[in-house]
Amino acid sequence: MSPGGPPFYGVGRTCFALDYEYMDIKYLGERSDKGTLLTKWFGGLAHELGHGLNLPHNRQLVGQSLGTTLMGAGNYTLGLEPTFLSAASCALLNNCQIFSPEKKEFYQPNSSVEMESFHIEHTTTTINVKGKFQNQTKPINAINVYVDDYPYTGVNENYDAESWTISDLANNEFSIEIPLSVIGRDNDLFRVRTWLLFDDGTYVEESHDFDRTSLSDYHFVIETDMVRDGWAVTASDSDNNSPASLMLDGDVTTMWHSQWQGGKPGNPHTITVTMDEATEIRGLSFVQRQSMHGAINQFDIEVSSDGINWEAQGRHNLIYAARKQFIYLTESKLVKSFRIKTVSNYTESDPDIAALAEIGAFE
Repeated sequence: MSPGGPPFYGVGRTCFALDYEYMDIKYLGERSDKGTLLTKWFGGLAHELGHGLNLPHNRQLVGQSLGTTLMGAGNYTLGLEPTFLSAASCALLNNCQIFSPEKKEFYQPNSSVEMESFHIEHTTTTINVKGKFQNQTKPINAINVYVDDYPYTGVNENYDAESWTISDLANNEFSIEIPLSVIGRDNDLFRVRTWLLFDDGTYVEESHDFDRTSLSDYHFVIETDMVRDGWAVTASDSDNNSPASLMLDGDVTTMWHSQWQGGKPGNPHTITVTMDEATEIRGLSFVQRQSMHGAINQFDIEVSSDGINWEAQGRHNLIYAARKQFIYLTESKLVKSFRIKTVSNYTESDPDIAALAEIGAFE
């Protein structure tokens, strides 16, 4: 009557659940020992099956009358109390191979899209997310937005993430106004995750971190990189197979990687770029390693008009995304050389490494 064994869990699109003697749907909803136990075990099966169908955790909005989300704590309520799938979960299931009315290829890895603009703006009562995308490799039919409190990693990393979905994508534009009143606040630190959902079940994520005690808006507009002919780049350390020169080759599938064979120096890793001539620039551009392993989080920027005297330009961070990113200087500067010094990465299991696919500048 008290089954045990390994826990329920999901990995990617694979789920693991348990069976036991009294797992019989006839007990579902009973206010009895067998009914309560079935809620947990059958609810757990349904929850993990959700992971098997590409669903992340998410919880119900504050004040929502539908009950508990299945991909939240619904494994403890299914059959006993109202339990539902959020609109964001339904948007993912809409692109799931299991429910597709047509036969086609699903979950192909070559899903990509360029953001033409992207903004996250904070008011006293709302979080406003809006943007425009272009050059997608396949149709995008919805966008999910998650507001997730810290911590962002671990077994139960996103159980506390509220979710919304946007299906009106006219002219490849999207916009949503999220009331703060429906968000449960567990921590001052939070992350806004935006998933662009392709119709084959894949997605591309934009992820941005914020602190409720010192909120600042996020704005992205695509910039035009300078031509890098005649530029040179060096690094304080490099892996033999991933030299610094690969950051100027125009190929996002190649990368510079910090040394990891025969030694693994920690942060800071310094990357120095020397331009062909001193030019007034407004900022720098970056493309993270496409697999995101060792992707740079925080880093410092310094610029020099002569390659000898350096001026600090503050601490910045790159987002956890594979697309090109733009970091603005405090004001336009005459620059002959610029350098970055890494502070941290996004790979908690390997915090000493760093990797970067491309680096540039814009006027």
